[in-house]
Amino acid sequence: MQNLLSFLFIAYTALSSSICFGQSTSILANENGLVLQYKKLDKIGSRYDEYCKTTFDIYQVEGTVINNNSDKAAMVTAILSFEGQACNKIYSNDGPPGGEVINKLFNLDIAHLTKHQTQYWVNRFVHLLPNDNMVATGYVEVKQGEQVPEPSKYFTYELIPSKGNETNSKTEGTATVDPSEKTAISTTGEDNHSKLIVGTWTITEDVYVYKDGKEVQRGELFQSFVFRADGSGRDIGNGEEYDFKYFISGNKINLVYNDGEKSASEIVRLDGSILIFKFNFPDEDNTGIASQVSTFKKEEK
Repeated sequence: MQNLLSFLFIAYTALSSSICFGQSTSILANENGLVLQYKKLDKIGSRYDEYCKTTFDIYQVEGTVINNNSDKAAMVTAILSFEGQACNKIYSNDGPPGGEVINKLFNLDIAHLTKHQTQYWVNRFVHLLPNDNMVATGYVEVKQGEQVPEPSKYFTYELIPSKGNETNSKTEGTATVDPSEKTAISTTGEDNHSKLIVGTWTITEDVYVYKDGKEVQRGELFQSFVFRADGSGRDIGNGEEYDFKYFISGNKINLVYNDGEKSASEIVRLDGSILIFKFNFPDEDNTGIASQVSTFKKEEK
């Protein structure tokens, strides 16, 4: 009897630990050698919103794509959408500002946010080589005491065999993500970048990456860039506009504003629809931020 009680106590302790502290992995897709999986990590903190008079818990989430093929590389789009909560600010001329709690989608774009580098394979760039994987982390906010819901997914891929004479591809979508944002082949070289960047780009996501690895997504985004073929451009945001000249060298872009201010960023991705800039903060910066990753979508003509 004593042994039975001891066994039940151990089993209960293990179960309680797995419920409270476990970080179980959920497999969301597993086909053609590609695995998409998700893990909810620990709560990293809470914040009190003055407008909504509500406390929100902040959780980290992790998404992984694994290529188990030994002879095929992969181009992948893997976006996980979590329905959390946020404060919708309400402004009134007749009273103090307030807000209401609304549902908000927090998107984890694994291909965009991973630190894994795009690599060369069969005369093209790919996200994953054979037997390779990429991991990205993001965050989701929910009302205090609530749990992070299971994500919906948008998952597309193209497999590129070593001979380059056949491919397997699939598109799977949900209404939460615009299918026009499917991943395209990243291009390199000053000539390609100079041609592809021409147009109007509107910001869709802005993420601060802190030196301790934490990522914080900014809200209320109001910015557009206009890049012209003659090397001039315009920075538009918050009711203000600034003209600049831009210079591209490899994957580096420098903006020189008319007032003399300069900004240098890395072009992480540039194709027909998506532009991603990465700005590295100087080492002496005391904000704790290592870099800022900004994603823009090209406006249709």
